[in-house]
Amino acid sequence: KAGAKAAGVVIDDAAVTPRYVTGLAAARELPIVRRIALGSLRNKLVILLPAALLLSAFAPFLITPLLFFIGMQHGYSPVALQLITPNQLRAQVIAVYFLIAQIVALGIGPTLIAVVTDFVFRDDAALAWSLASVGGVAGGLGLLCLVAARKPYLRSVARAADWSDAATGRSPGSRGCP
Repeated sequence: KAGAKAAGVVIDDAAVTPRYVTGLAAARELPIVRRIALGSLRNKLVILLPAALLLSAFAPFLITPLLFFIGMQHGYSPVALQLITPNQLRAQVIAVYFLIAQIVALGIGPTLIAVVTDFVFRDDAALAWSLASVGGVAGGLGLLCLVAARKPYLRSVARAADWSDAATGRSPGSRGCP
């Protein structure tokens, strides 16, 4: 059982890769993605967060290479944006997305962690707790945003499918599972 959980930590987000969930209607795809997301969240809170705190205490030199490999998975958002953006605007939308993501990742994120370390914990040695606190709050807010954006995103996907059908001459609703 422990081996399966360890494997889940390594591959929990791999199942959301488009090659694994293509050709499904949204009504069938969303429950699959929801189960994957809940399992991923459980893995992160139960396994990864305690492991990160232990790692920062006993082997901090491993944090940088691990963060590099963890960050490799963040290609999902640009793909989701491209699915709902007309071809003529895709480059501009992705550029704005990356601009905002970098402002948050390189500007607001580290600053917020420093503020929490200095003014909440008042101890430089509590950096790991600041990272965990800010990450937990940001993750919770991200989950709330994801839930709030689900229905508008699905409407956008349907509109984009209609644009695609009109451009290719297919009748609406002719795609999906056979």
